[in-house]
This record gives sequence, C-alpha cells and structure tokens, in this order.
Amino acid sequence: MTFRSSTSLVKIAFFISVFAFVITAVGVFTPNWMVISKIDYRMGLVYVCTSTGCSSGGSGSTSAIPDWYMAMLVMELFGILFAAASLIFITLYIFCAATSGKKWTRMVTLCLTYGAAFLLLIGVIICAAKKNEVAIPLFPHPDLGWSFALTVVAGLLYLGIGVMLLMDVFL
Repeated sequence: MTFRSSTSLVKIAFFISVFAFVITAVGVFTPNWMVISKIDYRMGLVYVCTSTGCSSGGSGSTSAIPDWYMAMLVMELFGILFAAASLIFITLYIFCAATSGKKWTRMVTLCLTYGAAFLLLIGVIICAAKKNEVAIPLFPHPDLGWSFALTVVAGLLYLGIGVMLLMDVFL
C-alpha cells in the first residue's frame, strides 16, 4: 500500500493532519492566548508581550506561576508532541513501504491523533475556565485571542482526523 493505493479517507486525513499541525504550532507558540487591548497586553504559553516588547515566561522562578497555567502549558506542549508523532506515523502509514497499510501503524496513528486532540482541548478548556484569574491591576479580565482559537480549531481537526481514520478501519 502506497499513497496511490491508500483510501481517499487516509489521503484526506493526511492533508488535514499537515494543516492541523501547522495551525497547532502557530496557535501554541504565539503570544495571543489572552489579550487586554486597552493596554496592549498579550499573553501566550511561552511569551508575554506588552507595548514595550516581549519576554519569555520561563525567565524567572516557576513558584509565581499558577498551577492551572502550568497544567495548561503541559497539556498544550504534550498535545503538540502527540500531533507531531501522529503526523510522522500517518506519513509512515501512507508513504513508507515497510509500514504502509499495517494495522499497528494505523492503530498507533489513531491513538496519537486522539491523544493530540484531547490534550489540546483539555488545555484550552483549562485556559477558558481560568482566564478570569489573570489579574492585572485596574484592568478587566483578558479576552481570549486568536492563538487560543487556532488551538481550539486544531483540536477539533484532530478529532475529525481520528474519526476519518476510524471510518477507514471499519469501511
């Protein structure tokens, strides 16, 4: 089984997987998860940006970082690792002659895809639930930004990819 002999569902899942991985990477690593427009404050998983510039969130002690934020960060980082592994395995499933069409490759891809979806979506659920705990004196709570939205879309795309791969198993 090679790319030509793969089913249409697997081919579509592959292309959506490439797209989903790109938007996952952009969503996770850009500083627009939480935004306060009035003071040009943008907070991401890795960087915090203001009108004066950006700084890395890991430059100081981790004792000041809330537990929910660390949980969100871990979920998103493991989610992107699962997404990368899923992309590697779906590529092996389609293109590599030694693993192409094997059941174990398909099952590993399926598990990694659903793992990426659930980790990314758990991370965004934590962020949405706890965004009001971000405290900046004299300013309202932040709005959720486009990086957050991209990560939600990526998580939903990975759920769709998983469904497509499951349909390929049973059809």
